[in-house]
Amino acid sequence: MLLHRLLNDPVPSGDGARLLVTANVDHISNLVRNSRFRAAYAGAWIATADGTPVFLYARLRGIAVPERVTGADLSAALLDRMSPHLCRPFFVVGCEKTGIRLREQLTRRGFDPEAVGFACPEFGFENNTETSAALARTIREHGTTHLFFGLGGLATPLISANIFKGNWVRLCYTIAGVTLATLAVQAATPMPAPAGAATFVLAHVGPLLSQPLLLLLGLFLFLYVSCEVGVWNWLPRHLIAQGIPESRALNILSLGFALGLLVGRVGVSPILIRVPAVQVLIAASIAMAASTFFMLRTNRPAAAAALVFVAGLAMAPVFPTTLAIVGTAVSSMTGTAIGFAITCGWAGLAVSSRIIGALAGDNPQRLRFALLLIPASSALMIALSLAIQTNLR
Repeated sequence: MLLHRLLNDPVPSGDGARLLVTANVDHISNLVRNSRFRAAYAGAWIATADGTPVFLYARLRGIAVPERVTGADLSAALLDRMSPHLCRPFFVVGCEKTGIRLREQLTRRGFDPEAVGFACPEFGFENNTETSAALARTIREHGTTHLFFGLGGLATPLISANIFKGNWVRLCYTIAGVTLATLAVQAATPMPAPAGAATFVLAHVGPLLSQPLLLLLGLFLFLYVSCEVGVWNWLPRHLIAQGIPESRALNILSLGFALGLLVGRVGVSPILIRVPAVQVLIAASIAMAASTFFMLRTNRPAAAAALVFVAGLAMAPVFPTTLAIVGTAVSSMTGTAIGFAITCGWAGLAVSSRIIGALAGDNPQRLRFALLLIPASSALMIALSLAIQTNLR
């Protein structure tokens, strides 16, 4: 029924395009924080439940959603039924290779290559009025009958483009190989047998959580995770707003920050043999505050890449080193104490990006101000690490 309407229902003259949206969890997140996104949804002609969590939640709330309709399934079914003589589809995609493949596939089904249009706009184009207007003009001049937006999933296309040169088959085989290798390593790793006795006593939780040192360590991890997740989620948008090309911005995040974290995690072990753990936290906090502050002050790709790498290097030892301190400083109910510290840390995941998004709003130029939350949190970590050092004496 929906396919029939999409292919056959006439659009009244002057009504403009009809918008069909397929709601997933990411859409719900954007609906909460993005007023322009909410306005687009409010004017949608049809909305379907794409993601399983969205579909199940709607049913639990008593909303009459007959079935789950994903964008991928709907697009495939719609393309199969399009008439090559009547339809002129247009695709807004994440990379040029995707558009070329779609055009080749539809050409084999009888479409004139000129009847299949596509565009690959830069990341964040929806926040640029001129870019959005140029894209709308291209779509209109094409004589588009059906417009598809297929954007998202930046990490895998980025890896494929930079490492596998768009060879998706090699990428999938590599992912499968890494997964099997991980399974083999876990299977071969010796694990101690269960102790057979439970040591958790609920009455001991109160005294445990009243220890100032544990509370300081929990707050320290909360701030740290807030900083790391803030970089992962918002740095590309900030770099693009400073005029750095999208591909370069994503490479800076993927190769600069991730590589810094990896090198730092591997290199911290020999350092901890000679340097007290709390001094590592103090040095890392100072380096985080400095590198993230200057990272937000530059618009030069090379400088940004170097500073982002240093930021990743500085952040790398913080999480495992803090947990090591918890494990040695708390003598009773150590597992519960470590679990508490980890929970405090991941609470930062739920808080930092929301605060940054609320401060930045829909204006990418305000993002630099919002991201100052990261060096500010790092500065607080310096004070906390000094307080932790005092409590350890």
